[in-house]
Amino acid sequence: MNTKDLHLTLEEENLTRFRWWVDSSFNVHWDSKGHSGWLETLVKGAIISASRRQKINAGSSTESELIANSYALKDVI
Repeated sequence: MNTKDLHLTLEEENLTRFRWWVDSSFNVHWDSKGHSGWLETLVKGAIISASRRQKINAGSSTESELIANSYALKDVI
């Protein structure tokens, strides 16, 4: 069996259970900008995933995490 033959299955348990994960990397690009990534799931399947370079420079890894959360919240809301 090839992976192209596998089917995506979403199981219903509780349609009100959204979960999301956000992470960032501080100062990883040549211009000292960070990188953000996030994933949102509904029940047992991923519905949104994204990864992008941050548009502003962060002063610390904590600030980079806050920037990542602000990007992800736009999708979550």
